[in-house]
Amino acid sequence: MICEFEPCTKVDIGEMDRKVRELREVLEELARGRIPAPHYTTADLEHLCGSLVRGHRNDIPRLVPGSWCVAPSIEGMDSDARVEFVFFPTYLAVAILTRALRGCPGLEERIPGYEKALRGGLAFSALRGLMGHGCGAHPEMMDAVTILETGQVHRYLDEKPDACPGLTKLLAEARGCDRE
Repeated sequence: MICEFEPCTKVDIGEMDRKVRELREVLEELARGRIPAPHYTTADLEHLCGSLVRGHRNDIPRLVPGSWCVAPSIEGMDSDARVEFVFFPTYLAVAILTRALRGCPGLEERIPGYEKALRGGLAFSALRGLMGHGCGAHPEMMDAVTILETGQVHRYLDEKPDACPGLTKLLAEARGCDRE
C-alpha cells in the first residue's frame, strides 16, 4: 500500500493507474477503520499525508494549480485521461487528507502547509463540477462524490464553510439537498 505520493516522472499509463488505485486503497482502508493498524501505522499515514502536501502540484503548465496529478504533465492528454489522472487522484488526496484529520488530531500542525494544500485541492476538485468525461460523465461524477464523502469532506466543509463554498454547493447538489 502506498506510503508516499510521488507523481510519475514519465508517461506510463500502468504506473499512473497503479498510483491512483493505491490512493483509493488507502482511503478505503481508512474508511473501514483498518488504518492505522500494524500493517499501516499512524506514522505511515502521517508520512503519506506529508508527501501529499509536498506533492501538491502547482508546477504543471496550462493546468490550474492545486491538483495531485500523477502524470508528469498534461501535454497531449485528452479529457478522459485528465479525469482519470488529474481529477481522480486529486479527489482521493483531498479525501485522504480530510479523513486523516479525523483520525490523527494535530496532523495539520505537524505537517507544514497541510491546510493550504488541502484548501487548494478542494478548490481544484470543484473545477469540473465533479463531472467525468463523455458517456461516463455521470457515473464518474457519482464516483467522485462517493470518494469525497468517504473522506468525510462534507463534514470538513460543514466545520469550515469558508474552505471551499463551491465544492460545498456541488456536494449538496449531488446529494440532492440545498445546504444554503
